[in-house]
Amino acid sequence: MRYGKGRRDESRQRITETASQLFRHDGIGATGVAAVMSASDLTHGAFYWHFESKEELVREALVEAQRARLRRIERCLSTSVGGMEAVIRDYLSSEHVANAATGCTSAALAPEVARSSAEVRAAYTRGLVAHFDGISKALPSELRHRVPAIYSMLVGCVQLARACDDDSVAEDILASGLRTALSLLGIADRPCPPRRGTSSEASVLDSQHAVD
Repeated sequence: MRYGKGRRDESRQRITETASQLFRHDGIGATGVAAVMSASDLTHGAFYWHFESKEELVREALVEAQRARLRRIERCLSTSVGGMEAVIRDYLSSEHVANAATGCTSAALAPEVARSSAEVRAAYTRGLVAHFDGISKALPSELRHRVPAIYSMLVGCVQLARACDDDSVAEDILASGLRTALSLLGIADRPCPPRRGTSSEASVLDSQHAVD
């Protein structure tokens, strides 16, 4: 069955968005094409009408996820009081830790990306550099060299918090990361209640009732 270009583009976008969430939630290796197509409400056979391979889908899904994270960073910088402090608190929030499917690609997938093809790693790297550039523009020039280190620390804190089975240990990791990141930027650490609530991005996992 053939569809018009508009419908084909819409389906391709749906597949990409669904894959970006499933990959972040379950991992790239553990997520097959069949699972992505099922969650997208499309037949398995339709996949190759949109993508030549799973690797192509992985590249596009990474780009989609990184663009969404960059938009979130930009919203924090432009609409929140505190700018960079808002970015850091949002990243190290309990909400982010609990919602890998709609969270940062680096925190969810960096180890798998490191073992992926050159093309996948190149796409990821471009997105990562865009994150660094977007954050750097909000900082004084003398602090911009710290952005890669601070961002890497935030990623590590979220990864460790997710791996812990003890909530108090996870909270200590996030609190320590918050204090250290703010200190590196010369920002005083002010008490702030944990961020809780619904993620700003709708999750296909919710719609599929797929929870841990």
